[in-house]
Amino acid sequence: MKIKIIIVIALIILLSSCGNRGGNKTSDVKALGLKGRVKSIKYSSYDAELKFGEIKKGVRNKSEQDNKYYYFNE
Repeated sequence: MKIKIIIVIALIILLSSCGNRGGNKTSDVKALGLKGRVKSIKYSSYDAELKFGEIKKGVRNKSEQDNKYYYFNE
């Protein structure tokens, strides 16, 4: 009788641990709020330079926080 109770308890524990495997299927594209089929996103930041009274794009920043690349497989 004890073996049957142990087996039933073990089955309940195993089934409850596998309960929510496919619950949240939000892709990164939807999480970022993108629409349509997007393959990749590249963020690059540049320093601003003042040339002849106008603001121009200068040298690219070397920081990893300012330069990001996202690639989506689906």
